[in-house]
Amino acid sequence: MIVILLVGKGLGLVREMLFAAQVGGGELADSFMFASQMPRLLTEAMFAAAITASFIPVFNGQLARFGKEQAFKLANNFLNIIVAASAAVTILAMLLAPIIVGFGAADFAPYYADLTVTLLRIALPLIVLSCAAFTFVGILQSFDQFYIPAAMSVAANGVVIAYYLLLFDSFGVYGLAVAFLAGWVLQLAIQLPFLKKYGYKYSFGINLKDSAFGEVLKLVAPAMVFVWVLPVNLQVNIFAATSIVGGSVALGLANTIYMIVTGVFVLSVANVIFPKLSRLAVEEDEQAFGATLKGSMKGLLYLLIPITVGMIVVAEPLVRVLFLRGEFTYEASALTTTALSWFALGIIGFGIQNILARGFFSYKEGRTPLITGLIAVAINAAISFGLVGQLGIVAPALGSALAMTICAAVLFVVMYARNSAIWDISATLDIVKMAVCAVPMGMAAHFIISNMAYGGTFADIVALAVASVVGVLMYLVLTYVLKVSEARMAVGFISNKYLRNG
Repeated sequence: MIVILLVGKGLGLVREMLFAAQVGGGELADSFMFASQMPRLLTEAMFAAAITASFIPVFNGQLARFGKEQAFKLANNFLNIIVAASAAVTILAMLLAPIIVGFGAADFAPYYADLTVTLLRIALPLIVLSCAAFTFVGILQSFDQFYIPAAMSVAANGVVIAYYLLLFDSFGVYGLAVAFLAGWVLQLAIQLPFLKKYGYKYSFGINLKDSAFGEVLKLVAPAMVFVWVLPVNLQVNIFAATSIVGGSVALGLANTIYMIVTGVFVLSVANVIFPKLSRLAVEEDEQAFGATLKGSMKGLLYLLIPITVGMIVVAEPLVRVLFLRGEFTYEASALTTTALSWFALGIIGFGIQNILARGFFSYKEGRTPLITGLIAVAINAAISFGLVGQLGIVAPALGSALAMTICAAVLFVVMYARNSAIWDISATLDIVKMAVCAVPMGMAAHFIISNMAYGGTFADIVALAVASVVGVLMYLVLTYVLKVSEARMAVGFISNKYLRNG
C-alpha cells in the first residue's frame, strides 16, 4: 500500500509542479488555492469525522456482531444521509460564496476576489463526491481491502495532470476546477466493482432512528472537532498569510510536500490498523490493542524522526527542483522553503496524533480528541494571527507544528493512563537511539547539500539524490549497530526478500 500511495503522492507532486509552472505564485494562484481548499475544508469540518472516526468503528462492530447484511444496511443508510446533508451544504455554500471569499480573502484585489467566487462555486460539488467516495473507502478498508482506496489518488491526479498538459492553455483555471471534479468522479467510480465483489448492493432509504446510526451520531460531534485539526489549521494558516503576497500559495505548496512525504507512511499505518483496533476493542483484548498501538507508533517514529531532520536540511534545493520554473519566481521559492522548514517540526506530532486518534475512536471515546482538537486549533490560530506581523510566513507554519505536537502529547498521556500496554521503557530507549542516529545523518546530508547543490537544477537533483541515499544508509547502519528493533526488522526483511532470493 505504501508503494501505491507513493505513486499517487508522486503524481500529486507532479500536479503541484505543473500548477506552479502554469499558474505561478502570485494573485491568480492565491485565488485558485483558496477556491480549491475551501471545499476540502468544509468536507473535513462537517463530514470527514462522520466517515473516518465514527462510521468505520460502528460499521466494523456491526460486521463483527451481526454480519454483512446488517453492516451493509447501516452503510446504505449512512451513505444516503451524508450525501443529502453534503448536497445541502454545497448549495448553501454556493449561495454564500461572495461572503465566504470576503471573509477569508479580504486582502484580495476586486478582480481576483470575483474570480475566486466563480472558482469556488465550480469546485464546491467536490464535497458531495468526496463524502460518497470516502464512505466506500470505509467499507472496503473494513474488509481489509486497502489497495483500491490507496490507488484512488493515482487516477484522480492522472486526470488533472492530463488537463495541464492538454487543455490548460485553452481553458485556464476554470477548466482546472472542473478537472479536479472529474478526478473525484473517477475516484468514486473505480470502487464500485470491488464493493460488488464483497456483496455490497446499494439501496435508497433514510432511517434516522436506526440504532446503529445512533452510535455513529454519538461519536460525530467530538470526532468532528478532532478531524478539523489538520484542515482547519491549514486554512487558518492560509487566512493568516493572505496579507503576504504569495503567502497562501507558499503554505499550500509546502503543505503538499509535507503531506506527500509524511502522509504516505502515516496514513498507510493508520488506515491499516483502524479496522483492526475497532475489532480488538469489540473483543476487549486490551493487551493486543496496546501492542498494536505501540508497534505502530514505534514503526512510524523510526521513519518520521529522520524524515523531520532530512526535510529541514533539504528544504531549499527540494523546493527549487519541484517548483522553480515558469511563473514561479525565486521569491516564491524562498517563501515556500521557509514554510516547509517550519512545517517539518510538526511531522512527529502529526504521525502520533493520527495513530492515537484511531485508538480513541476504536474505543468509541471522543471526549479526549474533542478537547485536544480545540486546544490545537486555538494554539495555531493564536500563533498564526498573533505573530504573522513579526515573523511573516514563519508564524503560521510554526503554529501548525506546535498544534500537532501538543495534540499528540495530550493524546499519548491520556491513552497511556487508560492502557499502559501502549508503551514501555524499551520503546523509550529505542526512540532515544533513533534521535541520536538522526543527528549525524542530518550533518552528513547538510554537508552534501552545501557542497553539491546550488549550481542549477541538475546539481540540486544530484545533491538531493546523494544526500538521500547516504542519509538512509547511515541511519539504517547506525540504528542497526545500536540494536534498534525496527532496524533489525528492516535488515532482516531486506536480507530475506532480496539477498537470499537473489
